[in-house]
Amino acid sequence: MKKILTAEEAQKLSGKDVVIPNGYTEIEIFAFRDRNDLTSVIIPNTVTSIGEYAFGSCKNLTSVEMPDSITSIGVEAFAQCSKLTNIKIPDYVTSIGEAAFQDCSSLTRVKLPNGIKSTGHGTFMCCHNLTSVEIPDGVESIENRTFMQCYNLTSVEMPNSLKSIGLYAFGECRSLSSVKIPHNVKRIEESAFGKCKNLTVTCSKYSFAYDFCQRNNIKTVLIEEKVSAKKKGLFSWLK
Repeated sequence: MKKILTAEEAQKLSGKDVVIPNGYTEIEIFAFRDRNDLTSVIIPNTVTSIGEYAFGSCKNLTSVEMPDSITSIGVEAFAQCSKLTNIKIPDYVTSIGEAAFQDCSSLTRVKLPNGIKSTGHGTFMCCHNLTSVEIPDGVESIENRTFMQCYNLTSVEMPNSLKSIGLYAFGECRSLSSVKIPHNVKRIEESAFGKCKNLTVTCSKYSFAYDFCQRNNIKTVLIEEKVSAKKKGLFSWLK
């Protein structure tokens, strides 16, 4: 049976360190939004869903403990939590809403959960101090503006499962110098790495990524790959 923690009930959980009681299954939209007194939250293992804007603009929130029971994180659920330094997203999460962690400017490390197939649009946009991103095998799409303006992100290794990289996905990541793109990627928007002036891409010569880099004057480091004569013929015009 569903038991929703409403915004009205959430406001009654006073104090800077909040422990949400057991039994709730969902945290309602706007539940803790704009709670500037809040510094830490512990979510019980009965909760499966965090609603849209649930912790948005909690300017002093530094710590959130999410249980493995969580499967869904809503749109802008933690957006503008500017003091949040670390977040462990449970591996059972299969859905992350648009801009869920946008403007979390103190966030330094992120490991995407094993359960998702794609990121939400703008999920980590403007996380200016993000330096480390781990994208697990199974992720097929990095959506529009996912890591845009993550100014301190320096390198990204993409999983073999990846198929597409969206509009401005890494746009204006001005410290980004190294990205490894697998052969399976078949779509990269022209502005995916816009204004990444120091970028070098590691890829196969007989790949969509190499073609993309050639068209956009991005430096490449080629990796050895066994390629059939048929596939070589398909890419012969790249020579």
